[in-house]
Amino acid sequence: MSVFIMSHKPTKYPKMKNYKLMQVGAVGKKHYCELSDDTSDNISFKNPYYCELTGLYWLWKNTKDEYVGIVHYRRYFLRSFSNHKFLTDDEIKRILTKYDVILPIHVYVKNTIREQFLENTGTKLDLLTLEKVLGEKYPEYVESYKEVFDGHVGYFRNMFVMKRKDYDAYCTWLFNILFEIEKRLDTSKYDEYHSRIYGFFSERLLYVYVYQNCMKICEIGYVQTDLKQNRIKDIAKRFQRMIVYGKEMRIL
Repeated sequence: MSVFIMSHKPTKYPKMKNYKLMQVGAVGKKHYCELSDDTSDNISFKNPYYCELTGLYWLWKNTKDEYVGIVHYRRYFLRSFSNHKFLTDDEIKRILTKYDVILPIHVYVKNTIREQFLENTGTKLDLLTLEKVLGEKYPEYVESYKEVFDGHVGYFRNMFVMKRKDYDAYCTWLFNILFEIEKRLDTSKYDEYHSRIYGFFSERLLYVYVYQNCMKICEIGYVQTDLKQNRIKDIAKRFQRMIVYGKEMRIL
C-alpha cells in the first residue's frame, strides 16, 4: 500500500514506511522528487483546473497498490493530536478490514453544501452543468446528489484512503463526470482561483459517491502543518475526542 503526498512544490514530509511524495502539475517544470504526474498516462497539464486531481488520475492509471491513500504536503491524517503521530500503513490496513473508506472529520456548514459552493467557489451555471452531466451519465446518483448538496455535511480537502477496487471505481465515475463537464463549461474568463472548479467539484462529489454506495466511513482527524502552533492546539482540543477507528457516519 502507499499513502501519496500531493505537492506542487518541494517540501519536507514524514519519512514513514509507504509514504511517498508526488509532484503534481509537474509538466514543464523541474522535478524535485521521484514521482511526478507528467509521465506515462497523465493529465498534468490540467493541474491549474484540476488541482491535486492530476495526481489522483496518475495514480489511477499507473499504479497497482492494494490500498491507496491521498494526503497533502501540509495536511496529514493523525493517529494522535497530542504528539502529531501520523496514521501508519498498519493502522490503515486494520481500519479498512472493517470500513470502506477513511475520510477527514466531516465539516458541518451553516448553509447547505449547495449554498456554500455558490458563496465560495462556483456559479449557478457550474452547478447546472454538473447536474445535467450527472443526470445523463449516472441518473441513479441524482437523488444522493440532491441529499448531499441540500444537506449540511461535507468532506473536503480531497483526502481519503480506499482499497484499490474502490479507488478504481471512484476514479472511473469521477473523471467520466469531470471530463464531460469540461467539454461543456467555458472557463476561459475565470480567474486563477475559480479556474480550479474541477477540484472544487470533486471535494463535494466524493461524499455523493460514498453516500450513494453506502460506504462505511471511518473519520480520522488531520493536522494542517502550516498553521501556527496555537491554531493547531485549538484544532486538537476541538477534535481530539472525535478521532475514532470505529464510527460509521451516515449524517443525511
